[in-house]
Amino acid sequence: MVCFTIALRSKESTNHWEQVMEDFNNTLASIFNQTNPDFQVFVGCNEIPILRREYDDRLHFITTDLPVPRTWEEKCRDRSWKLCLCAKEIRIRMSELQVCGGTFVFPVDDYVSNRIAEWAAKHPGANGFKSKNGYKWRKGSSMLEITPYYGGTMNIMKMYEDDLPLEMPDQALCFDKETAMRLTKRYSIRWYDIEVERKFAELGKPLERLPFRSTIYVVGTGYNISNEDPHWNKKQDDRFHPVAFFEKHQSSHV
Repeated sequence: MVCFTIALRSKESTNHWEQVMEDFNNTLASIFNQTNPDFQVFVGCNEIPILRREYDDRLHFITTDLPVPRTWEEKCRDRSWKLCLCAKEIRIRMSELQVCGGTFVFPVDDYVSNRIAEWAAKHPGANGFKSKNGYKWRKGSSMLEITPYYGGTMNIMKMYEDDLPLEMPDQALCFDKETAMRLTKRYSIRWYDIEVERKFAELGKPLERLPFRSTIYVVGTGYNISNEDPHWNKKQDDRFHPVAFFEKHQSSHV
């Protein structure tokens, strides 16, 4: 089984909430377009967005009343906290279902292929998967570009109960740097995207290469926290990790 996890920013943290909801709905459309039905979707959020269609019980919202993040660092920690909330819920469900062989966890920020769940079902013994490269789409364009590794939404990790949090620290510590660092070091769902493959290899659990591109990165929208990263070279690209799926491309391109 594959557990897709999404950390959705709050309405108060953006001036583009309607667009965020549209993108979120598009992401759900891409996930629920999987060719294999053995998957679950966990969304960490402050408020449940308006859905444009009905979904079945594979969709789970985990709500929180986290304070509104203001700085770039706080927004990153907000995302980390919500991903850990999703991970905790996955652990609870694994225990209830007595899942012993682990489950694949895929943190999603972008568009995803409809072949993920099917590939995972055919390779249950794998430690996880990663694409060699992905697609890039600039909002408004009619073309996709092949791009090398571009950040998140590329690591599908096999996780067991001990890899997932059982309890969360006091919510008041959400934006505390020390707490955020402890969560990041302890749980692989919060390892930095660029270090996941290396860390899994160091643990003797190398990720396998997907024979297809798992992801479409979207650039040119300008309202994701990646654009606010003081370390990001904005001349390189107008970077954006949306929570979305652009339906006109569907998954046949991925």
